[in-house]
Amino acid sequence: MQRFCPHMQDYGELFIRAEAAYRAFNAMVDRAVAEEDTPDLRRALDNALEDWQRETRALREKFRELYEQGRILLPKGALQKHGHGSRHQGHGKCSDCFKPIPRLEYPEWQIAHNGAVNFRGEELDLEQEDLALVH
Repeated sequence: MQRFCPHMQDYGELFIRAEAAYRAFNAMVDRAVAEEDTPDLRRALDNALEDWQRETRALREKFRELYEQGRILLPKGALQKHGHGSRHQGHGKCSDCFKPIPRLEYPEWQIAHNGAVNFRGEELDLEQEDLALVH
């Protein structure tokens, strides 16, 4: 089944790029946790993070552009600020065919109420020189 309708192909291509950058960043975090910290590894991790941020930014900009053009419909109240941990119900839809538009999700990452960063359910110790999971 095709995830994006023909009206959203450009957006779909950006979405796929953002997903791929996210997977590549997660692979680099796995590597950084498993291997000894080196300047090359740290640079590769920084580059993967920058790629993910760039691709996600491009996707958000395209979403905003399509929304402002009236090509994406959002559920009522979707643009209101919601508290930490709240999830707005419903998806944006194509204004031409009403097919739902998938959302990017980051299930491997969570931020706890105390500010701890969790990767795949384990806390990352960001204070250590070497990136490490707290067991």
